[in-house]
Amino acid sequence: QADMSTTMTETADNEWESASITVAAEGVYRYYVACGFADGEAVDYFDVVVDTTAPEVGWIEDGNVSYSNTTLSAAWSASDNLTDVVGYLYSIGSRTGYSDVLNWTNTTEDEVIAENLLLKNQSIYYWNVQAVNEVDYVSKIKSSDGVFIDASGNGADPDLNASDVGDIDYNICSNGVLDDDE
Repeated sequence: QADMSTTMTETADNEWESASITVAAEGVYRYYVACGFADGEAVDYFDVVVDTTAPEVGWIEDGNVSYSNTTLSAAWSASDNLTDVVGYLYSIGSRTGYSDVLNWTNTTEDEVIAENLLLKNQSIYYWNVQAVNEVDYVSKIKSSDGVFIDASGNGADPDLNASDVGDIDYNICSNGVLDDDE
C-alpha cells in the first residue's frame, strides 16, 4: 500500500481551498471526499491515475518487400499499463532509428501509408515508431526489420504501389533462376 498524505487549507469558517495527494508508487488511487452540510453529509470519490512510465511499442509490420520506390506502408501496436496510448511518432530511414527518408511525423493512427518518397531500388528501409500516452510520456524508438525495395517495374502500377503489410514469406532470388519460393 502506498503512503498517502492529504493537505487542505481552510480559507474561512468551514471553507477549504485546496488539497494535495502524495503517493509512493504509480497506480490507480481512489480518493474519498466527505462534506458536512446543515442537512447531512455528502460523500463522493474520484480516481487519480498516477502514471510515471512510458508506453511500449509491441511490433511493427512493414511487409518484406515493396514494388514501389515512392510509397511504403506499415502498421504497429503499442500499449501502456495505466493510461491509453493516444498518438504515435513515426519516421522512415535508411538505417534503424534514422529519419533521413521521412522526418518524424505525428499521427493518432496505427496504420500509415507514406507517399511521395524517394526510395533507392534494391535498398532496405526501416520504419521507426514511438508511442505517446495520455500523460505525454513517449516510448523508446522501436524500428521495423526493414522493407526491401524491388522497383524493377518502376512502381508505376497503382496496384503495386505500397508494401504488403502482413505475414509474407518473400525470398529474394539469389541465383538468377526463379524458384517456387521466390
